[in-house]
Amino acid sequence: MGLSNKLSQYDDVAKVLNAVLESKKDGQLVMDSAAQAIRWRQRAYYFRRLLTDQALNSKTPYDTMLLRVTGNVVAISFSPPPAGQLLIDGQPVDTSEITPPIGLPLDLTQEEIDEAAKRLGLEVEQ
Repeated sequence: MGLSNKLSQYDDVAKVLNAVLESKKDGQLVMDSAAQAIRWRQRAYYFRRLLTDQALNSKTPYDTMLLRVTGNVVAISFSPPPAGQLLIDGQPVDTSEITPPIGLPLDLTQEEIDEAAKRLGLEVEQ
C-alpha cells in the first residue's frame, strides 16, 4: 500500500517530531515491532517530503532531524553541525542559537495545512 499525500494522515508523525523538536534533545520512539518502526520512519520521511514540497523556501523545521531504526526503536536525533568555526570580522560566532527562517511555521492550524495542500492539488480528507 502506498503512502498518502494527505497531510492529515500524518498527525501522529507531526506530534512526535514536534515533541522532539521542542525538547531540543534526541528522542526514541519505541514501537511494538521492527516492522512498525521501519514503517513509521518511512511515513515520517514522506511527511517531511510533503512539507518540503509546499514550503515557500523548501525548508521545514524537521530538516536537521535524523531518523534511525534499530530493532523496534526509531532514534530521532539532530544532524551534527558542520565542522569548522564561523568567523565574522575575525570574531568567532556561536551558530547553535541561530534559528534560520523556515517556510512553514509550526503553529499552522489543520485548516491552514489543508488549504495549502489543496493549492498544491493534493487530496484533503473532509
